[in-house]
Amino acid sequence: MWRKTIIILSCWSMFFFMASAAISGSESSVVGEGGHKLDELLLKAANYEASAESHDDYWQAAAIYCEASKLGSIEAQHRLGMLYAFGKGVPENRAFAASMFSLASRQGHAKAFDMLETVHFESQELPPCATSDTLPEKRPLLY
Repeated sequence: MWRKTIIILSCWSMFFFMASAAISGSESSVVGEGGHKLDELLLKAANYEASAESHDDYWQAAAIYCEASKLGSIEAQHRLGMLYAFGKGVPENRAFAASMFSLASRQGHAKAFDMLETVHFESQELPPCATSDTLPEKRPLLY
């Protein structure tokens, strides 16, 4: 019961995020160049993340956030940093997390700035999936 409540709340929060981003134009740097595609990517990744039941679901979200990051999405950069920070779907990697938080915070993402302050780590080492056409590494299964 509580799991369904959390999933519902997560979906609603992502819906409100997407609506507020659309209204505020926080992704305006790509509106003329695939903005609709970017919105679709963010929504798809958020849905994978919100309803994740396995590391594969989180990995799917990470792969989509990588694609959206390459299109310039500040939110995708932040979310990808969160997945690397907590090792959800991808291997836990403080360097990748810090570099994604840094990238997003330099563009005005307040939560990414807060996370950068929290991790107390600086890095310019971006995950390969954020700079090339590779998929993110999957988190190893622990038995």
